[in-house]
Amino acid sequence: MKHLLLLMMALGSVLMNTAQVNADENPVNTSQPQVNLSADTVRQRLLLQTLAYRSSAEFSLYSLQHGDRKSAQRLDAVLAEGQALANALKATWPELAPAWQDMTQFVDSNRAIAAKAEDVSFSIRLNENYNKLYAVLDGSIPDTTVLDNETRRILNMLDSLEHMVSAYLFFNINIFGGLSVTDTGIEQQNKLFKALTAELDDAELRTQVERKWGFLESTLLAYNERSAVFIVTRTCDSIRELLLKKLQPEDSAES
Repeated sequence: MKHLLLLMMALGSVLMNTAQVNADENPVNTSQPQVNLSADTVRQRLLLQTLAYRSSAEFSLYSLQHGDRKSAQRLDAVLAEGQALANALKATWPELAPAWQDMTQFVDSNRAIAAKAEDVSFSIRLNENYNKLYAVLDGSIPDTTVLDNETRRILNMLDSLEHMVSAYLFFNINIFGGLSVTDTGIEQQNKLFKALTAELDDAELRTQVERKWGFLESTLLAYNERSAVFIVTRTCDSIRELLLKKLQPEDSAES
């Protein structure tokens, strides 16, 4: 258990040190943005960013569930989706596909260790591996002005959602040993997520998300009082599906 705590706290550190969403509806800042890209390419690139955060969350869930079949299937699906998206972006960002593949290979070769926590040095290597992936991602952020405001809001909501799910899972794994992550960022991301939801132009989507978030918010914010991994994971899965469905028709039309 001690090894598992070290593993997950290190992974939590990776999460909290990655690029953060800004309240001005620009997911990540960069001094050298990519320009002259299609809206579809920019959306795909930002979706890959959310998948990177989600992959760390799924790996956390995999460890929490001791590598059971369901959590393995979830992890496999995210890893495969991310690799396919990175491959599709090769023409613009050739560095993304190999970076994602390196991360996937690391995860695959260390699944047994993640589930059983048998290697005390694993947390260090895990931290280094995810930092490498995020460094590559942070160096290839596109100019989002090509996107309409509603699309930017939804992408920011997805980004914020994945941050919160990841932080919640990391915290819950740590508290089983009497420890906790000192700053999860959940409160700040919750405020951002709610603000973006309130600004949605799609009234039906706004109502659906607010209803689900109203059910979940108090539980999510009580991360330091009680554990409700199943409720948080399932509700966030449902919200994610709503947001991705809103993006899908436009993506499909342009692909």
